[in-house]
Amino acid sequence: MAVRGKFIGAGDGSVSVRVTNLNDVLSDLNLKINEVKKDVQKEISTTANEIRNGAVQAAPTNLGHLRTSIEIQYQNQMLSAWIGSNLKYAAAIEKGRRGGWLPFPPILEWVKKKGIAGSFSIKTKKASKSKSSQAAVKTAAYFIWKSIKEKGFKAKPFLGPAYDRAIPKFLVRLQQLKHKR
Repeated sequence: MAVRGKFIGAGDGSVSVRVTNLNDVLSDLNLKINEVKKDVQKEISTTANEIRNGAVQAAPTNLGHLRTSIEIQYQNQMLSAWIGSNLKYAAAIEKGRRGGWLPFPPILEWVKKKGIAGSFSIKTKKASKSKSSQAAVKTAAYFIWKSIKEKGFKAKPFLGPAYDRAIPKFLVRLQQLKHKR
């Protein structure tokens, strides 16, 4: 980018400076700004993917809904990104949960899936459908539900650690971009 100016002596002891190719200068600056913007967008995308991938790996899994729900949403012309899950329980997993009301059916399903209680057929490898087996599953689910309702549960962070690992690398790459120019 070459700036050409013109010295204009006013005759009264003052001078004026005028850039004669201002449109060319502005055009060059816009090209540089667009290059920097693309580089920053690339780094934001890279970092957002690192955070998402780290969170997916660290997220606890039962049915896999939490892991598959973690997504990236870009905003502000890809100059910022939101990474997270829209599942109602995602924040409780990330931050933990104090005691209080919670629905019983998800706990019952979890107990069934984990095979925590009840009878199982060795031949079919499936849970028994007998009344006593079903009652055992419901009883176990009730006590787990009651414990969570009274005591809550500890956090199992997955997004925070992924963010903490990715951001230092992001800052280093931004510094490298700064020095590249």
